[in-house]
Amino acid sequence: MDEPSQLAASATTRNIFFGDRGNNRVRVIFGSLGPQPQTQQFYCTNGLECVLNVEGNGFSEKDHIAFSRDYFTAPVVCGQDRLEEQFPQVHNLAQWSRLFLNKDFNLARISLPVVGQFIVCYCIGNVGKECDVTKEYEFKAGRLHVVGPNARSTVYALAGVPFDLALFGAAFRLTDRIRLIRMNETCGAGGETPVDDMLPFVRVPGNSSLKAGLGPWDEGTETYQVWRDLIIDEATELKVCWCDVAPCPYDSHFKVEAMYLSVGGPTQKTQVVEFGQRFDLLLEGPGGFKAADRVRLQDAQVPCNSPQRRADLEDALPLDATPCEISATSVRWCGVKIPLSAPSSLVACWCGALGGFNATNYTGVPAVWLTVNPGPPLQTDAGPVYRKGFCPRVQKYGSCKYCDGDDGGGKDGKGSWGGKDGCPASTCRTR
Repeated sequence: MDEPSQLAASATTRNIFFGDRGNNRVRVIFGSLGPQPQTQQFYCTNGLECVLNVEGNGFSEKDHIAFSRDYFTAPVVCGQDRLEEQFPQVHNLAQWSRLFLNKDFNLARISLPVVGQFIVCYCIGNVGKECDVTKEYEFKAGRLHVVGPNARSTVYALAGVPFDLALFGAAFRLTDRIRLIRMNETCGAGGETPVDDMLPFVRVPGNSSLKAGLGPWDEGTETYQVWRDLIIDEATELKVCWCDVAPCPYDSHFKVEAMYLSVGGPTQKTQVVEFGQRFDLLLEGPGGFKAADRVRLQDAQVPCNSPQRRADLEDALPLDATPCEISATSVRWCGVKIPLSAPSSLVACWCGALGGFNATNYTGVPAVWLTVNPGPPLQTDAGPVYRKGFCPRVQKYGSCKYCDGDDGGGKDGKGSWGGKDGCPASTCRTR
């Protein structure tokens, strides 16, 4: 710029611009200061990145914004009312730019336990303010609408027991979908993975739309959504990912981490037992065990959610048998004995419903996979191998043997005969 001159004024901001010939610059005298208008509307989805572009005049890179929740009981007064602490930062610094008519404020990924509407309060930082106390946020910039599901809540369920999954929030629509993933995975990180690769242990009886994620919801409004009668067939920890860009065909659309799902019950394991021998059936897992728990035995080839009732197995372990021992992470049934008529591969199916198997139509979840081996040979007194006595000293007489001493069944010094070739049977064991 070479020797600037003249004056100019803005009819909108009332700023006055004039030339500074000594420094070859155009300088400005602000006709107003702060956000304009004060009724700006901002929208962010809970669980996603949030950037606000605030318009006004006289802005600098030292400016900050903060938020005060609007409870709609009384008008929010910036500079007086409490600032919201659920955002990643209470005081949010403007991103650097040379513009003084608008500023961007990057809030990063927001994850509010309770969504809602917030008044945006502005602090002018180039007039000697540090913007670190509530009273310095005296300018109202507008209103921020945080929509979507409330974040970071946890639903607790039991494996194999139907439950309702509910989300609460704002601006819900019928086209919203949810997707369940394991806790160590990230919502939306699967890229172009189709959502028909549902977790194999997730069931929704009668719902044929699982391949579009879980949805549409069975009941809901703009502020809540409910998916009914979900069943998780194993104890696990899951994330609930949410999508509002219908039809949500790919995993990448489910970017919002809406809530967590903690499913209690037994962790599957194996156990080797023997026919006719009593044993303890011990189930262990992350929790959810109680006195009302029940367990039943069935052929391992039949899924626990497709019940097979056998009288011999229900006699061995009745459906109403109560646990003999319970702790926070285990439950035990004592003295179980497998009958000879049972298959050699069994599964113990666990039911955590309060009404037992009657409440779940005899369905359950696999807890212990049993391999049943033959028991030890039955003992008998016939033949030299199974004779009970003990011979202190064995004497031979031809092809016959006898015990020299008291063998518990023969005579002192002579004992009973034993051997072959027509010798008398002996009650003592030969060496």
